[in-house]
Amino acid sequence: AAGGGGGDALALTDLMLECATHPERLVSETSMDYFLHLNTVPLVQRHPNHQASLYARLEEVLLVRTAYPADFTTWDVRGGDEDGDSFRRFREQVALDVLDTCYTQLRAAYMARAAQALEVAQTWQAAEAALFALRAVHLSYKARALSRRASDLSDPSVAADVAEGDRVLEHVVRRITEGGEGSVFRAHPVVMEAAAQLLGVYAQWLGARRVANVNLVLSFLLHGLQAPGVWSHASAAFRNVCARCSDQLQDPSTLAPLIDAAERCLPPLPSPS
Repeated sequence: AAGGGGGDALALTDLMLECATHPERLVSETSMDYFLHLNTVPLVQRHPNHQASLYARLEEVLLVRTAYPADFTTWDVRGGDEDGDSFRRFREQVALDVLDTCYTQLRAAYMARAAQALEVAQTWQAAEAALFALRAVHLSYKARALSRRASDLSDPSVAADVAEGDRVLEHVVRRITEGGEGSVFRAHPVVMEAAAQLLGVYAQWLGARRVANVNLVLSFLLHGLQAPGVWSHASAAFRNVCARCSDQLQDPSTLAPLIDAAERCLPPLPSPS
């Protein structure tokens, strides 16, 4: 019934979208089940309003609902009804699945919408939410973009979609790694952590496409090793990128500066007793 074309079904969908924007987290979270259930209905049985256009609207809603609070510094010092555990649970256990569903419906258009949100972000919270939306779909994106199946390789529509998605990702990676100290990606440890996570989960894609300056990627991650609360994800991402992009690190002129930078991140040796 949810996927049908009746007026009641369309009205219910509009209501669920409104619930998704509700400031009460439980209301928003409950509405997500509706969209996951709707995605089980075959496309041919759905009203046109229950296809791509719906998931584009849903992606826009989640780009807002998954953002950190505007007054956020740390969860320890923030009051209010929401705590860090409930916020992370909503993002990682609920929103992540719904965003992945949006990607399966929208493909490159999903990537472009998240990247556009990143471009126009006025706060680090908005930028971080866009990075989260891109990270949320990394498994589905890599499965499609790096597929070696003959059916995918021979399909012009898949090739065009992947090429557009790759272009978007390349632009995002360049924005992250080429920004200086005043970059939004260094404005708060949380957004720096999100950028490090994004680079880490797309390391396989970075190695396959060779579209980014791996030195700049690793330099950003080394900077993250020195930021409070970022080092864990930054170090994991650094390891992943080194492993997946190892063929780009074989030139001594490339590797030596990175070794020097890594050594500067290490704590000083203890004084001999």
